[in-house]
Amino acid sequence: MTYPYARYNSNTLYTDLMGKVLHAAWCPMSTALNFGQKNNLHIMAITGAKRLPQFPNIPTIAETFPSVAVDSWSGFFVPSGTPRSIVDKLWEDVHAVLLDPDIVERGRSEGNRALNLNPQQSDEYVKKDFPKWRALFKSANIEPA
Repeated sequence: MTYPYARYNSNTLYTDLMGKVLHAAWCPMSTALNFGQKNNLHIMAITGAKRLPQFPNIPTIAETFPSVAVDSWSGFFVPSGTPRSIVDKLWEDVHAVLLDPDIVERGRSEGNRALNLNPQQSDEYVKKDFPKWRALFKSANIEPA
């Protein structure tokens, strides 16, 4: 079975949501909050396994569909083979920024939870997460663009 989906850039997606061309969309929480508060878009659920403490009234999809929990994440990547000393220095600098109270508060207000993984933990996380997505896309006949 193939599932219909459409790729959008963010501007068109929100225009189509507000214009009722689309009935629903998966969106990053930070953008959804921004558009939702200003344009009467309703955030129906979050995809993570747990409700966000800063938005306790927004349910998770897992509350209706227990086997569905999708956490999105962002990472800071460098080319394979980058010297370990450079990787360690970059992680140290990025980690310091992620601990800045202003950055922590901004992320929290946008519905983000920082994992703050070190380089080894990040490698392990990616190696664990990618096969799940590869299998899902294959089962839904979704090909990379």
